[in-house]
Amino acid sequence: MQSDVFRELSQLLDDERTALLRGQIDQLEQFAQKKSSLATKLEAAQPEDLRRLAIPLARNAALIKAAQDGVRQVLETLRKQRDARTSLSSYDKSGALRKIESAARQTDQRF
Repeated sequence: MQSDVFRELSQLLDDERTALLRGQIDQLEQFAQKKSSLATKLEAAQPEDLRRLAIPLARNAALIKAAQDGVRQVLETLRKQRDARTSLSSYDKSGALRKIESAARQTDQRF
C-alpha cells in the first residue's frame, strides 16, 4: 500500500514539474489538493522513504517560487505601464519629485 502511494506521489510530482515547466500554473491548485490527499496516507511512512521525495519536492518548490516571481514581475511591469499612461513626474524648484496626474483615457489613440 505504501509503495503505491509513493509511486503515485512521485508521478504526481513529475506531472506537476512538467506543468510548471510548460507554464500551466492554473493546474497548481489541483496538484496541491492531490498532494494533500496523498500526504495523509504517508503518516506511517519511514523517514528514509520520505527522504526520497525531498528532491522532487524541493525542485518543484523552486519552480513554483520562480513562477510566483515571474507573475509579480509581470504585474509590476503592467502597473508601471499604467502609471506611465496616467501620470507624469517632474521636479519642483526644491528638487522634490512631484507627480502630475492626468485623467485615464478610455481608449488609446492610434495613428
